[in-house]
This record gives sequence, structure tokens and C-alpha cells, in this order.
Amino acid sequence: MAFAVAQASASLSVALRTSKATVGRKVALSQAAKPILSRSTKRNVVVKAVETEETQLTTDLQEYDDGRDGDWNITYFPGMTNIESMIDEIYSNGYNKKICVYAPGGVAEQMLLLPLIESIHTRLPSVKIDIVCTERAKSAYDICPYVRITLPYNVGGEVIPDNFAEMTGTLKGEYYECIVSAQPAGAGEAFLLWMASSGNVLGYTENGAGSIAAKVMYTSSEPTTSAELGRLGTSAYDSLEALVGEKLGGSYDSSNLPKVGVPAKYQEWAAEALSAAGVPPAGFVLAHGVPSKSAAAMTMGAFPASASMDVQALELLTKPVVVAAPRADDKAAIEAVVGDKATVVVVDTAAKLAALVQASAGVLAANTAALPMASYMGKPAVGVFESEEVAALYKYKGVTGVTAEGVASAAAAL
Repeated sequence: MAFAVAQASASLSVALRTSKATVGRKVALSQAAKPILSRSTKRNVVVKAVETEETQLTTDLQEYDDGRDGDWNITYFPGMTNIESMIDEIYSNGYNKKICVYAPGGVAEQMLLLPLIESIHTRLPSVKIDIVCTERAKSAYDICPYVRITLPYNVGGEVIPDNFAEMTGTLKGEYYECIVSAQPAGAGEAFLLWMASSGNVLGYTENGAGSIAAKVMYTSSEPTTSAELGRLGTSAYDSLEALVGEKLGGSYDSSNLPKVGVPAKYQEWAAEALSAAGVPPAGFVLAHGVPSKSAAAMTMGAFPASASMDVQALELLTKPVVVAAPRADDKAAIEAVVGDKATVVVVDTAAKLAALVQASAGVLAANTAALPMASYMGKPAVGVFESEEVAALYKYKGVTGVTAEGVASAAAAL
């Protein structure tokens, strides 16, 4: 009996003894809680204990320099490779959260998403927002100050196995707190976002059989009335914004326009292009939406008949006209029609288009990205649509929607 008691006592003392590894972790974490003098320049930083006078621990890890003070006795290295601590990006203000938005469509469709991104930022000002979108659409976020990175992927398109696997790994490696899908999800999109291992996946689902899988895999979902969201006009993401607001909390005034900004290098590009053409800044009307087959045309895909306007409409403008053409081949064709009545500039990215919108006195455009840009920047604009019904769907603040028959009277006000 005495032997059993002694053995139990010895086992208890061993169990209560603090290991060197535990002491080392406590020392490292207490050091990590100190105020930080300079923010880390790396992402996904984790903390691992190293040798100190108290613990005499050793490590063969190479020191990872991320710009912090060298006296911290902490080794930094990228990735979640230390399963002991699993601490992601410790800063003086606590954990840094990230949200991913899965965004369909081209540049013009991304403009419709900016109010949703503004809503997320307003509700959670310190959150980092990443975007998954197509390669041709990612330039839209050059003018959005709230987006950290864009991840190119064939959103809403054909599933390519190796791209699917790569994107799955990328999303898992980012450790998103929340993923918001603006793409009406079927089984494929739902499985991709579910595999990202985020604790919160919410978004639109399609109306077909694939929505059954999406509803199971999503934390919260909202069915859409149209598989092609562009056909809903500017209200395409209203119900998604309401869902996001319900889950994220906070408040957001939907009457506020999203903030956009043009990077300095694109402002300089616009100034040089206008100067070379002899066009005075703020003294011209920007025309966008000439007939083109280029993917850089930045048109809404929902209504093809509204994607371009008659070049002859430019003759109705009294101010100097600058025509934004998506490629050099289109420039030559337009110049053959308008002659010296307008200046044609090749504009193949969203930031270049935004720079010209910002420098203009107003915008005359078909159903393209130029209309929401003009609205967000407070520029007067006239949008030319195929019918009054389509024009009524796109309710941009400060933009007058007309058909081809009504261009003359509306353009005179620019």
C-alpha cells in the first residue's frame, strides 16, 4: 500500500512539473505581447520559442528577419508550420482578420461590387479584404483603397482541375475568417470555398440542383433570382449586402457612394496623354463604349445590345471629346469615323479609365464601367442603353440613363 502511494505521488509530481518547452513558449508569448515598434512586413507570421537564459532551449531554425527589433528572442518564419503555438500575425493591436470576396464578372461587374466592399470595410474597418476574380477583372481593384490583394481565378467559368487545386491551397493558406461569394454558387464553387476551411462561408446560391450542395456547405446562403446578376442592374448585390450586414454586424448607410481613388502613376499617365493631344484637363467629355470585340472594353455582359453606342452620337457634344478605345486596332477604326472631331486614347485597364473620368468634365458612355466610375467620382454622366427598361435597372447616382433617341437632349447638358 505504501509503495502504491509513493508511486502515485511520484507520478503526480512529474505531471505537475513544468517542462522546458512549456516555459519557453510562455516566455516567447510574453515577449510577443510587448508593444511593437515596427509592423511586420510579412504575412502569416507565427511565434516559436528560442534559447533564453531562463529556459536554455536550443533551436536549429534559421532566424527570419521581418523588420522587428532584434532583441525579442523570437524566431519568425512564414506559414503555419509551428503546430505548438499556431499564432497568426501577433501585433500590438491583436489579431488581424481577413475576409475574401469571391467575385464574378469582368471589370464593369466589379464596379457593382464596390458598394459591398465599402460595406464590409465600414462595418469592420481593420479587416483585410482580398478578392478572387478573373484575370481580366483584377485591374478594377487598382482604384479600390480597401483591397489588399487580388487572386486570379476563373470565377463562374469552367473548372480546370489543376487551377482548382491550386486555388484551394491558396485559400486554405490564407486562413480567412470569412468568405463572401458574390457568384451564384453551384456544387463546384461551393466545394471550392468549403475546402478553404473558413469558419464562415456565405453568399449567393443558384436556383438549380447545385444549390442543394451549396446550402449544405455554406454557413449562410441567399438564393438569386437570376443566374446572370448583371440583369438585376445596380441592385444585383443588395440582398447579399443585407446578408453580410446580418452576419458581420455594425452599421452601413447604403446611400453613401463607395470611395475610389486613382493611383498617382495613372493620374500622370492621363495628364501626359491629354497634354500630348492638346486637350485641356476638366474641359472635355469622355466617351466610352465604342463598338469593339476586345475583352478590355469593360462592358456589362448582361445586355449585349447596350454594350456599345453609335460613334455618330459624339457629334452632339459641344465640348472637346476624348474617346477611350480598348486597343490600338479600335483606335484606327474610330479615327477613320470621327476624324479630327475627337481625340482617341487607348485605354485597356480600369485605372486608366478612372484617371480619364477623374480628369473629365463629364462622361458619355454605353453600359460600361465608365458609368459607375463617374457616379462614384461625382462626375455628371449620360448612359446610353438599348431600352428604357434596361436603363431603369442601372440607377447610378448622377447618371442619366437614355436610349439612342434621347442622347441629343441629354448630351447637351454635359
